Amino acid sequence: MTILGGPRELGKRHREYKTASTDYDKVARALLRTLEEFLDDVLTPEIRQAWIAVYGEIAATMIEAAED
Repeated sequence: MTILGGPRELGKRHREYKTASTDYDKVARALLRTLEEFLDDVLTPEIRQAWIAVYGEIAATMIEAAED
């Protein structure tokens, strides 16, 4: 994916901030709660799963870059 260069750079910066891999789970939960709160009427199970997949890919890329 062409978008992954940005998350890789973010991951490297987050290493400097001492971000733990468990912090990404906290952000995922907060993101989903926010989406549910503001998009409740249009947040279908399919859209929710898409957000989970996209965030998961970005977080995994950031974590991998931080561990390099």
